[in-house]
Amino acid sequence: MSSGAGTTDSSDSQPGAAETRSPSVVVMRRGGEEYILEYHPGETLLETARRAGVPLSFNCERGECGTCIVTVLAGAVRMRANEVLSEDDIREGLALGCQSVPVTETIEIELP
Repeated sequence: MSSGAGTTDSSDSQPGAAETRSPSVVVMRRGGEEYILEYHPGETLLETARRAGVPLSFNCERGECGTCIVTVLAGAVRMRANEVLSEDDIREGLALGCQSVPVTETIEIELP
């Protein structure tokens, strides 16, 4: 696993408070492709991808299976729930797309 430049916060304290610094766009990368997607405040990364037609695998949508793991390259997210990733995974920039809400003005992620 690569060391990501982005950060992930899995704390559940003050839900919604961190969502006030939302980006206007989310940059998603896969291989050589780059998707620049309009972001709607409060959406998870998975919801943003689905709305824009960008494929991102998912299964449970509860933060329990890990199918939707992405790597945060820049910016930060807050996960609403996480039953899969360890603290080391999170420090390396991994996040669950179905639970991750951007909390910075800039967000870039690498899709699997």
